Amino acid sequence: MIIEYNLEMDENLLPQLIKERSFNYECGMLDHADAVADMLNDCFHLRSQCEERVYMVCCNTRLVPPIAVFEVAHGTVGFCCVSTREIMQRALMTGATGFFLIHNHPSQAVEPSEQDKQFAKSVLNSSVLMNVKLLDFLIVGESYYSFLENGLLE
Repeated sequence: MIIEYNLEMDENLLPQLIKERSFNYECGMLDHADAVADMLNDCFHLRSQCEERVYMVCCNTRLVPPIAVFEVAHGTVGFCCVSTREIMQRALMTGATGFFLIHNHPSQAVEPSEQDKQFAKSVLNSSVLMNVKLLDFLIVGESYYSFLENGLLE
């Protein structure tokens, strides 16, 4: 079962997790980039979205099933603004020990831009400080690009 959550403020103006929707999806171990990309494409049709979207998959140490999935940001055809703070907030609120960040390129080209590389580095630095592991940063398009598999998460 894949569950998508959102954050909403409660009556005290504090963030709380709200279940948005769930998918009856049997996912295997999320220990490879292709398993994560497949899940996002199968459940959220990420590959075919017309605007950039950033998703976060929060995991525990078992890596299956995911604790929570969030759409962290929704942008334009060529840009999406997302804050490291919002990513870390969601990871901590779910009790995640690790997380994947995944975004699409509507152009279908999966090569990372300089902005993608800078953002991944910023998230990686924050995750190290917060002791919640960035498991991989993926770009989905015609295929996928894994920062981990390409040595960019060191």
